[in-house]
Amino acid sequence: MKATPSERSEVLIHFKNQMADDPVVHLEKVAVERAGADVNDIWDVHYKNSRW
Repeated sequence: MKATPSERSEVLIHFKNQMADDPVVHLEKVAVERAGADVNDIWDVHYKNSRW
């Protein structure tokens, strides 16, 4: 699924702040889900030593 450069940048900043000692090695937008009026982007994020 395509993500804009600004979306990738925002998500990367968020996850870098969550795990500053473990670098992000993979970031991919995998889905968009709607729940009523809410829209949620689903991301696959891999760190060097873990995955979210």
